[in-house]
Amino acid sequence: MKIQKLAVVAAVVLIGLAGVSSAQTRLTVTDGREAEDLKAQGWKQVEKGLWQRTSPDGRKETFVSGTEGLEKALPLLRQQEARLMEAFLAKPTEANKRALDQQSQLVDAVAANLRSSQARASQTKTLVYPVDPEPVEGGGGCTRTFSYGADVRSFHCIDVADSSASYSTNNPTVCPEQCTVYTYSYISSTCGGTLYEDIKTCSKTGTNVSCSSWAQGSFAAPCYDYAFASIHCPQLNNLYLSQSDYTTSCFDFCCY
Repeated sequence: MKIQKLAVVAAVVLIGLAGVSSAQTRLTVTDGREAEDLKAQGWKQVEKGLWQRTSPDGRKETFVSGTEGLEKALPLLRQQEARLMEAFLAKPTEANKRALDQQSQLVDAVAANLRSSQARASQTKTLVYPVDPEPVEGGGGCTRTFSYGADVRSFHCIDVADSSASYSTNNPTVCPEQCTVYTYSYISSTCGGTLYEDIKTCSKTGTNVSCSSWAQGSFAAPCYDYAFASIHCPQLNNLYLSQSDYTTSCFDFCCY
């Protein structure tokens, strides 16, 4: 089954569920043959605008496309925003505020994309396939690769928050659209009444960009550890997202 799209570029969201392993999720698609590429990489269409596959580590991955996809993705983003709001109200630190602000900006951007996509859909009576770009010397069509990962893990009494995101294209001349990759990793724990925090962030925009953030600290209670990675392509009206991994389950005996 082929994916029908509006004549304008449709909005696309790739969601990595929370609790991911340290391995990155990777998706490579070529303009005009997204359905074939998804099937070849193990994805199955569950319903209109919704594709899923199971990663080698058993994690269910979800890909949503078009207006229907954004409608499915936005509630998930708002759930994450509510989780960060709860964390900020419990501990109103600058780091928690920064994480909340970033997520709120993401929610606003996706909501704006959805409104724009809905407006275009209401003005378009016939669904058509997108026109492939004209080939140019030195290259063919657009092939885009998206990779992301967000992971919180521990080893003995050391806690790590690790996030990464990258976007690349095979031909920036044919595919000049720029994407923004963002990563945020945060570790906090309290020992002897003293709060310890480690915060790492990265943000880059371009046609071939990557970011990674690594935060490390004691696995001591009380704690809040958080990792988040996203890829946002406003010129394509696309968003590729890895939701966060987080934990508040730490141990008192890890204070040192």
